[in-house]
Amino acid sequence: MKSTIPLLLLATSGAAISAEDETVIVITATGNETPLVETAPSTTVITRNDIERHQYQTVAEALRQVPGVHVARNGGIGQPTSLFIRGTNSNHVLVMIDGVKINDTTTPNGAFDFSNLMTDAIERIEVVRGPQSTLYGSDAIGGVINIITRKGSTAGGPVSGSIELAGGSHNTFKEAVTLYGGNQKATYMLSLANINTDGETVSAPDYQFSPVDDDGYRNTTLTASTEFHPVENLKFELSGQYIDSNTKFDASADESPIPETDLESWFIHTAAEARLLDGEWSSRLVFNRSSTTRDTLYDFFGLPSSTYFDSKRNEAEWRNDFYFLDNHTLTAGFKWEQEDAITSSDYSASDHQATTRSLYLQDQFSFFGNLFGTIGVRHDDHTGFGGETTWRIAPVYLIEQSNTRIKASYGTAFNAPSLFQLYDEFSGNPDLDAEKSRGAEIGIDQQLLDNRLSLGATLFYNKMDNLIDFNNTTFKYFNVSDVTTKGVESFVSYRVNDAFDARLDYTWTDTEDSEGEPLLRRPENEASLTLNYNPTEKISLSGILHYVGSRDDTIRGSFPVTRTTLGGYTTIDLAASYQFNDRWQVEGKIINLTDKEYQPVHGYAGAGFGAFIGIKVKI
Repeated sequence: MKSTIPLLLLATSGAAISAEDETVIVITATGNETPLVETAPSTTVITRNDIERHQYQTVAEALRQVPGVHVARNGGIGQPTSLFIRGTNSNHVLVMIDGVKINDTTTPNGAFDFSNLMTDAIERIEVVRGPQSTLYGSDAIGGVINIITRKGSTAGGPVSGSIELAGGSHNTFKEAVTLYGGNQKATYMLSLANINTDGETVSAPDYQFSPVDDDGYRNTTLTASTEFHPVENLKFELSGQYIDSNTKFDASADESPIPETDLESWFIHTAAEARLLDGEWSSRLVFNRSSTTRDTLYDFFGLPSSTYFDSKRNEAEWRNDFYFLDNHTLTAGFKWEQEDAITSSDYSASDHQATTRSLYLQDQFSFFGNLFGTIGVRHDDHTGFGGETTWRIAPVYLIEQSNTRIKASYGTAFNAPSLFQLYDEFSGNPDLDAEKSRGAEIGIDQQLLDNRLSLGATLFYNKMDNLIDFNNTTFKYFNVSDVTTKGVESFVSYRVNDAFDARLDYTWTDTEDSEGEPLLRRPENEASLTLNYNPTEKISLSGILHYVGSRDDTIRGSFPVTRTTLGGYTTIDLAASYQFNDRWQVEGKIINLTDKEYQPVHGYAGAGFGAFIGIKVKI
């Protein structure tokens, strides 16, 4: 059944015009450091302060509150986690850490699993919604999530940082240490975090088999970065991350082996940047390498079986920014990317590669002090399906007299078939075309009551062609006809005083596949209410009420595949902290306060009530 747009359109671009936002600088939306209010694509920034105030342990937990974003996790912490932006597919989201693309080349559709990303080493997360292929190429139909790690600082001297110890429900324990420092020439950051939990059983009651046990999770993450400035106008960067995790799952039959996945993931980012011609030309050379291996033990009709996946990606990029024209930043770049997918099981093995070469151009302009925007074009040449050209225009207009912000964007994007979809020996189809999309948005943000009240509205529309699907008759991947998503992202926020503020986010999403059915796991309605209260300088209190409406899904394990409707649910999370002095702080958090039973994915139980407490010491 088709739905009508709700009458209340209190919406967001993720960037309300306030005194604070005028100082917020983002980079993902334009590729250049730009004030948030001067960026047209809808952008949300999750800061380090947000992470610490709400005590987000995982990136997925933080992203649940972003307008237009829906997170679906198959159970508790560490379980497979998908993310959808504006109703597009989970593989239509490009995920980067420090600019390094980390989407998995070995998953069937190339989607990224957010289950293993912790927040300890993160400085901020930038979420840009809408088509972004002009700057970032494939995988950016729905948007881009750029995770930026913490950097070194000279403010605390040679060494400063923190140590954290925490524990709580489900026999959960966490230890983390972060160190950073530097001088005028060089800075460094080092973070080591470990979390271990017995977890909960991930299966809903109808899918629990004997013996019913908890599904534990362990994650150790090491992150490091350094910057070196040997001379003025020359900078070298080096950063990397290593993740080692183990995830337990529920058995699929009585007395079957307990499935588990061992994962190792790492990336290395290197860059050199020089400012030339008296600052009129900035040239940046980047080399990145990433790898993810997954070794899974599972039961196949009661017999122990295993699969091994090895995802590798190499990237090289040369980017040049020119500032010689007043009110314009001209960007020209070349990128080379090679992806490799190695898979093996008890029954088959494969190794496939693909290479993409890209050229892109962009003009970031400003006129009259209140009209800003970008216009750009990009061409990608992929060894698997050929070439694709995309473009985008994104203006924003500020009306200073009324504190009004009007913005719009229109662009095209594409998604290359995954290596699995192209070359798998059983289901692959080397004749697949790239998925293509056209996306538009238009919105308005408004400030009232001396900037204490913010509200706005952003309407979005996406039309996707050649969407790749799986044919349950031929057991092959194929391109299907048009798919559309449209909706409204919304918010209203109010700062009562310096101690108390509140924000309400609401997203309405309407999706339709080629047969007129709604897309799976995309709720039509999703909302969150966030309250922050600091009664004193030492006490911080926060609460988040999160509502997810009904959505279609497939019945777990059904064959032939059968659709069903999952009911909506509401959860409440609370967080509090007390600062004893300049060094010592105690924290506490409650998730799912009412112990609400729900299924985020059919057949899988959402995380139940949990209580956690920890202590943090500054070094």
